[in-house]
Amino acid sequence: MIPELSTDLPKVEADPDKIHRVLQNIIANAVQASPEGETIKIATAANGNTITIEVKDHGAGIIQQHKESVFHPFFTTKKSGTGLGLGVAKKITEAHGGKIYFNSNQNEPGVTFVVELPGSSPA
Repeated sequence: MIPELSTDLPKVEADPDKIHRVLQNIIANAVQASPEGETIKIATAANGNTITIEVKDHGAGIIQQHKESVFHPFFTTKKSGTGLGLGVAKKITEAHGGKIYFNSNQNEPGVTFVVELPGSSPA
């Protein structure tokens, strides 16, 4: 994994265990999607008062017919697993007032999952 972590992020009011679970789920998904030996990129940034976390894999990508189903419970294209990880990540992220989505990587294989969380208002 290659982290590109910003040191200047607004604070987020969130349940750390639940946000850890979100990140654990999308990172595990990225590792499973990527061929052995490929690198997963994790980046954080601030966009105004919003924190953005990106997890970029180098897998085969997500075909068009699956794009609407990725976050549905029990949806999976893997031989094993329950298909709950991304659905749980979406539910937790939205419960914290955030958004989770993905984009196809430009000029290379794979996708980037993006988690956006609202930062705390400045005091």
